[in-house]
Amino acid sequence: MTMNLDPMHLVLALIFGGIGAVVFWHERKHDLVPQRFIIAIALMGYPYFVSTAWITLVIGLVLCAGLMVRWE
Repeated sequence: MTMNLDPMHLVLALIFGGIGAVVFWHERKHDLVPQRFIIAIALMGYPYFVSTAWITLVIGLVLCAGLMVRWE
């Protein structure tokens, strides 16, 4: 597998990885819903396995929607 250096992919990976890191930290600190903890880990890790910016965007938006479904 080769590294993707497309600027749009890198920016999206940083954005969704940052969102995942913040949610991970928040969930870990407050011992909240474990489903969000798993989604946060997925947000931080999936850009390493995706090769195009559009797929990165779609998966990131779906995972973020999963975070927002039961956000209390």
